[in-house]
Amino acid sequence: MNKKDMQKIVDAYAKEKEEEKTLKANIEELAKEIKSYFDERGIVEFVTDNATAKIGTRETKNLDKAKIAKHFGGTIPAEYYTVSTSAVLTVKEVKKGAAVAAAIGAA
Repeated sequence: MNKKDMQKIVDAYAKEKEEEKTLKANIEELAKEIKSYFDERGIVEFVTDNATAKIGTRETKNLDKAKIAKHFGGTIPAEYYTVSTSAVLTVKEVKKGAAVAAAIGAA
């Protein structure tokens, strides 16, 4: 892979991530509307020609840090924490004004 190929990939990634944010917001809004409809009618399932929507329950277990801290007298001892390091990819679209300023600065 060359630099030009990588530029295309990074640009495509930035564009897709921006679209993902919009999609997630839209999906969350649609989910709220579906749940509201179900609540109003006391139903748990709705079937269309293309999809089935169901409301169910799920039990989860979470550690309560406040309760653990209380157990240890107010703070959780350091030896109970695990520190890890991982690579984090951050890609953002360049604002057009910033791109021009960067190009002028690089010239």
